This record gives sequence, C-alpha cells and structure tokens, in this order.
Amino acid sequence: MASLHELFQWSIQHQAAANQGSNESAPPAQRREISASDREFLNAAIRTDASKMKGLVDMYVSPTSTVEAKEVALEELEFYVQTIDNASDISHGTVDGLNPLLKGIQYDDRPNFRTPSVRTGCAWVLSTAAQNNPNLQEAISKAGGEKAVTDALKDETNQLFKLMDSQEGFSDTELTERGDLNLISKLIAVASALFENPSFIESFRENGGFTCLFQLLKLDVSKLDPLQHAREQAHKRIISGEENIDEDRRILERVDALEAVDSQQTGKVFLDVEDQVALRARELQKSRARARLAPGTTDYNDTKESDRILWLRLARRVTHVLYKLLFILPEAYTKGKEGVAIECLVHLLEKHKDNDLREKTVKILEVLLEREDQRKQVKALGLNERLVKSLRSMEEDNRENEDVSSQIREVIKRVS
Repeated sequence: MASLHELFQWSIQHQAAANQGSNESAPPAQRREISASDREFLNAAIRTDASKMKGLVDMYVSPTSTVEAKEVALEELEFYVQTIDNASDISHGTVDGLNPLLKGIQYDDRPNFRTPSVRTGCAWVLSTAAQNNPNLQEAISKAGGEKAVTDALKDETNQLFKLMDSQEGFSDTELTERGDLNLISKLIAVASALFENPSFIESFRENGGFTCLFQLLKLDVSKLDPLQHAREQAHKRIISGEENIDEDRRILERVDALEAVDSQQTGKVFLDVEDQVALRARELQKSRARARLAPGTTDYNDTKESDRILWLRLARRVTHVLYKLLFILPEAYTKGKEGVAIECLVHLLEKHKDNDLREKTVKILEVLLEREDQRKQVKALGLNERLVKSLRSMEEDNRENEDVSSQIREVIKRVS
C-alpha cells in the first residue's frame, strides 16, 4: 500500500508535468501520459480505510476463502479498527462488518468458519473495536450483540467442561474445535469492552455470564492435561488420515503453481490490501501443509502453549475484569450470588501460586470486603480461616513487596 509520504513525494515529482498537462493549449508532445504503474500507485493511495475494511470483511465472509485467508483478513481488520473512526465504521453500510463478526463468534457448521482460530479472530476484532467506543457499543447492543457474546461464552465454557469431564463420545472435530481456551479468553475480552455499557452488565448477569466466569476460575486445572492429550491425539488422527494427507499435497501443488504465476507477473507494483492478505495467507497455508506432512508430526497448532498456560492467561483476564467492574457497577457480580464471588476468590488464593493472579485477587478482596454484606458472607460461609491462612502464606512469599503486604494485611484485618 502507498503511504502518505510516498504520495507526497510522487506529487512533488510530477507537479510540473501535471500543471503543464492541465494547460489545454500545450502541444500534445509536451503532455505527460500517466503510466500504468503511476495509475496503480494513485489508486492504492486514495483508497479509503472503509474501502479496505470492506474488502477484508468480504474476504472473511466468502465461502470459498481458506481458513488462512480468513485468519489473515481478520488480523488485518483488527489493525484498522484500532482507530476509533474506523472502529465505528465497522457497523456502517459501507463496511457492513458487524453482523458477520457477531455471527462469526458463534459455532458454525461450515468448516472454514467454525475453526477456533477464525472465531477467535472475530472476537479479537470486536473487542478492539468496542473498547472505549460508546457508538459501536450501542450498535452492538442494537444488533443483538449482548446476547450473542454471552451465548457464545456460555456455549464454549459448557463444551470445555463437558470435554474435561470425559473425552469419550466426542468426534475428533469436536475435540479439536470446541471448548477452546484462546477463544473463551477472547470472548471475555469482548465482554470486558462492552462492560463500559451498564446495560450490558445487567444483561450479562441475568443470562449467566458471571456464572461462566466463576466456573472458569474454579476450574480443576489438573483435568486440562488429559484433555490436552486427547486433543493432540485427535489432531494426529486428523492430519494422518489419507484424505487429509492428499489435501495437504494438493495445497502445496496449488500454492507452488500460484507462486510461479506471481513471479511471471511484472505489472503490479503496488499491492492492494486484499492482495497482501492473499499472499500472506498462501504462505501460511503452505507452511502449515508442510508441517503437517513432516515425519513425526503430531500437532499442527501454531502455538505450543499448554492448556494450563492458556487457562492462567484466561484467569488473569477474568480477575482483571472483576476488578474493573467494582468501579463501574459494584454489585455487578455479587447481587443475588450468595457469596459465590468470595468463595471463588478464596479458591484462587488456595489453589494457585501465580503472583499476578494472586495480587489481582487480593486487590478485588480489598475493595469487596469494604462492604459489610460481603464480610458477613465470608463468616456465613465459614471462609474466614481458609482466607486468612491463604493470605498469611502469600504474605510470607511477598515479604519484600510492601505494597502487596500492606494490601494483604488490610484484607486480613477486615475478615478477622
């Protein structure tokens, strides 16, 4: 794509010729005809961001585009919506991307749409676009986005717990595509952005969204290991199937043929965003196919992070959201919950040693226990001793961190 600096330099270089060309009395021999490459440069330079975003949305919604093309198109779209004007445009008719993205976070039977990485990409775009953007938040609400986000989070969370309880009776596709922790984490990010709208908080609470968050925080992490093993075995069966091996070979043949054609084309100097996405997607598709065909391959995931690490990242995100909500709507997740929040936070302190997670938990407790009703809940549930014991242990681990130690002592004081 042409940058503004390149456009400026081009205009300086051609200003004299352009002025002369605009003089109708100038002899024909002195007029400068614009070259094909210059015309291409100008066309690329004057395309609006909305036009480029529309092209990316079209690439995503196309039933013929590959998983890789959808992934890269969504990644590029997320870059554009980082500016608030572009983010607002996502819901307008020019781009018309909001409804496809909201549909995209739901599980879809269409193979190239249901892949977790593609659904995660949709959630990523939505979370970035909605952040600090009341206009888009309102548009999402009007489009039924509040329910769509909550339903998607509940569905994936339920699938995760079903798979953790037993991997029997599930197809390889279900094992590899449902209950994805990356997707769940990104759906929580969308919800977090929408929490800036108090009406969404109430809707999220009424529809069981907070129940999902507390379930995820109390998740038995040890069950993730057998699930991850089952997922890896399912991946292995999928990629080692004769049909899939043949498809990967066809992918490499197609990509090689397209690259040969590209190398013979000399006319196109400046690539539109769609062309760039297509090239990047093709490279990604080729590298994945080669990796799957490599001897001894058991997994074709781009990331080698364990489910335990993914859960920890998710848990940190959830505690961040819970802390944030205390300053937006203090009773958002405690109203009518009969101590569920407190019990869950105590569980985190008891079961996990990650400093970031525990420190955020203490911050939540410090604010939460300013309220008498929450202190009563601690006593009513018999959590005093467990909480104090966990806090004392944490204080011992943070003797050199006075800020954390001070917060711990304050929480202990409030429940003693």
